[in-house]
Amino acid sequence: MTTNGNQKPGARDNAGRAQTTDEGQPRRRGRPPTFDRNEALRTAGELFQAHGYDAVGIAELTDALGIKPPSLYAAFGCKRGLYQDAVALYAEERGNWVRDTLEGAGPLADRIEALLVAAAETYAASGDARGCLILQGGRNARDADVCAITKSHREATAAYLRTVIARDRPDLASVLADDLMVQFHGLSARAVDGVSKADLVAAARRAGARFRGELKKSDDSA
Repeated sequence: MTTNGNQKPGARDNAGRAQTTDEGQPRRRGRPPTFDRNEALRTAGELFQAHGYDAVGIAELTDALGIKPPSLYAAFGCKRGLYQDAVALYAEERGNWVRDTLEGAGPLADRIEALLVAAAETYAASGDARGCLILQGGRNARDADVCAITKSHREATAAYLRTVIARDRPDLASVLADDLMVQFHGLSARAVDGVSKADLVAAARRAGARFRGELKKSDDSA
């Protein structure tokens, strides 16, 4: 596949690696014997998170990973393949706070506020790579397939939120889940803008209070 989206994904070998380079030439195999795939994905994910997909070039990626372009192609297929795998690992390793917070004990309003605070703290605690890779990594991508990678993760998160909230409030599950996604986007964007952790947490608590008010209003009118 190509970085500009002109070639469709696919053409992978038995190990799941794409078989041609971005220019359609056979890929040269081989990478350093000390190559740590997951560490490479974390490093690449931080670059994509900090700068956005289109702003990160192959030269910058290979320099950060300490490999040559043929090794990158052999390991990940192409830049898009690297991005897809980096997003998947990020979701696997960094998504636990959503589940642990929202499925904890206590009233739903308390858990929603705790979830928003956890989001603010998470988005502000990544150094140069602030915000969320899934929310921010594809923000300037012109490749529709790249945009679809993170969109699928966002849709999965929204669906998960609806499912968990529905256990307490099936009548408000869709609305609250959508509102939470909006808050996540806003907190992530403001973190990228450089807003301090304290200010992000304060904003998250104010949003939590609004959710609490909406839940109480709905209870009172029932």
